[in-house]
Amino acid sequence: MTVVETPPQRQPCQDEREALIEEARRRTRRRRLIIGGTLLAAAVIGGAIWAAIAFTGGDSTTSNLPEGFSSVQARGPVQHVELETMPSRITDIDLATGRRRPARLTYEVWYDPRTKHYRVVDRVDGSMRFDVVGAAGCSRIGSGETVCLPPGPFALLSRFPSWPLDPRHFRAEGAGTSGGRRVIWIAPVVDGRVVRRNRLARWGLDTGTHRPVVVESEVGRFLQRDVFEVMSDVSPQKVAFAVPEGGVPSTNAFPPAPDESLSAKRAGLADIRHALERTPLWLGRGFRGHRLGRVEAGTDAIRARTGRRLLPVKFVRLDYGTLRLTEYGADRPWWFRSGPAAGRILLENDSRAALVRNGLLVVMEWGGDKRFPLDAASALATARALRPLPGG
Repeated sequence: MTVVETPPQRQPCQDEREALIEEARRRTRRRRLIIGGTLLAAAVIGGAIWAAIAFTGGDSTTSNLPEGFSSVQARGPVQHVELETMPSRITDIDLATGRRRPARLTYEVWYDPRTKHYRVVDRVDGSMRFDVVGAAGCSRIGSGETVCLPPGPFALLSRFPSWPLDPRHFRAEGAGTSGGRRVIWIAPVVDGRVVRRNRLARWGLDTGTHRPVVVESEVGRFLQRDVFEVMSDVSPQKVAFAVPEGGVPSTNAFPPAPDESLSAKRAGLADIRHALERTPLWLGRGFRGHRLGRVEAGTDAIRARTGRRLLPVKFVRLDYGTLRLTEYGADRPWWFRSGPAAGRILLENDSRAALVRNGLLVVMEWGGDKRFPLDAASALATARALRPLPGG
């Protein structure tokens, strides 16, 4: 038997410790933002499991797969639905006028119940932000039977009341409209009484077809509406899913979120001038009383289950303490493939804002200082203050 001695672990230096701490904070913020807009779906489904990530190239097939991905062909009819969540919690801000409005957030989802794979395309005002592949979670119940829960919108659809209604559980409350469509509102019945204005949902069925249209639920102090457009099933011959090497890992959120792999190191301003093949933008040596601190250059990637880094893209980061600017060039990260439109800012959950200028995707993230929240006014002021790094 051969014994291999493990060399002593090198202790990280102070710079490396700071980078590790900052990376942990950044990943936590990113994951919160990804799943923040759809927490209701996860709660209503009650423990559904989702999985994995892969960029599919912007169509329903997997032509021109990126390196490290393989194609998984659908095996049965592929279910197809579009879900719009309101309010979207994404604000569109006009950079020139400062006018703001709620942006339209939609998820288009394809699901193959045979392979359990599904694809999610996230769009804001029609522009695709990300295109990911997941796998429905499965678990064994007491009898040993394996039960698989469908992804987000399909799990919500499975909870819609069917027509004719079972009066023990549901009651029609009259007709109304949702997004210009006529619906019959259905309320839940508990112990023989209709339950109103609580955390339970009410549903809207199309008045003619009785197909699902909308579900409303109270979340905290606001009303969330999930509006569905159920399309015809797609032939399995027309659908394949792009899956990263090593397969699709499990997670607990919809849409699925990847394991990310970031590599970053301290850099000087001279070092980042040509890192993106475009001159970075900055706010000067200081902004609103906050000095420019750490400057970094690095790559953002997805980590496959094999440990390989997939879809790597370069970025630079300028940290002003209370505000961080992260900038990408022509190659964009998986979570923001396109947009925002020119002259627009997208503000998400008052925690992250993004805009495109001079060919750069600029992401502004709030650093936790309550005296400087990244609200619409601050996002607008920050965006207007951006200027090219001198000497580029």
